[in-house]
Amino acid sequence: MNHIKNFLLLLLVPGALCLSAQENPTGKGAVPGVPLSDLVPGFTTNWSKAATKGSTILIEPLSDSKTFGAARFQATFPASGNNFMYATLDLGASRDLSTYRGVRVTFSDTSTLPKGLVFKFQAKEAAGPTWYDARGLPGVEGKKDYVFLFEKFIPAPWDAKDENGKFDLNAVSLFRFGFNVPDAVEVRYQIEKIELLRN
Repeated sequence: MNHIKNFLLLLLVPGALCLSAQENPTGKGAVPGVPLSDLVPGFTTNWSKAATKGSTILIEPLSDSKTFGAARFQATFPASGNNFMYATLDLGASRDLSTYRGVRVTFSDTSTLPKGLVFKFQAKEAAGPTWYDARGLPGVEGKKDYVFLFEKFIPAPWDAKDENGKFDLNAVSLFRFGFNVPDAVEVRYQIEKIELLRN
């Protein structure tokens, strides 16, 4: 009987199926993502970094992978405090992301993610400010997919004011992905791929 009720619910409530996919973009039945590599063909992965003073950071692109953005990350923080590490991925040019609703970052199975770590994703307009998901997502060992929806992004308070007050997805030049963590810890993770999620 339950499967009949569920079927009737989909018929009677427009968008019920779409809502489920929106809430769980990586779940069963979700639309496959578009590899970021498809957007920047032939462009070499180039991560740069910004981190807490005194920390030790290692970012190593995966030499055996042709996936744009794939890399190993390791950060060591010697003292407690407002520790952070954000890596910038240059997209090579202004890219039109207006047909996408978000980004999915996929990790490998091996990672060291301490409690209290929060991942955040930022995107910068080619001729404008940075937008980001201020809430972020808690890092969880064993979790592979982290999804950031553009509709949740707000202007970054540390960057220039956005003149038109909206996120111009048709002109994005770089991504930043990283984390904040309060303790003196070591953080290790490996990004297997970055995908864009279509509208």
